[in-house]
Amino acid sequence: MRCVLFSLMKQNKSFYFCITMNAKQISAAHAVNFVKSGMTVGLGTGSTAAFAIEALGNKLKQGLVIKAVASSVRSEELAQQAGITLIPFSKVETIDITLMALMKLIRN
Repeated sequence: MRCVLFSLMKQNKSFYFCITMNAKQISAAHAVNFVKSGMTVGLGTGSTAAFAIEALGNKLKQGLVIKAVASSVRSEELAQQAGITLIPFSKVETIDITLMALMKLIRN
């Protein structure tokens, strides 16, 4: 759980606002902050990428303008549900950023 303390100075009150997010959701939300209008975005596959696609869809509602290419049918479906404009691989000149997660345990 992630909690933030908010203070209302004029009303002399403070309160905690808590959001339940797991590490994958937090990572995805943070990664989406690197996406800027006009970019071509690569959309990865998997649970963390799904959170990123959802977060990206929310940013589009706030005025972000991008085009994206999906790495799988599932990512394509999620992108369409989120309102993300998709382009085919054959039309991609450059991918500016790719949203994906690499989860690997390294043992010594």
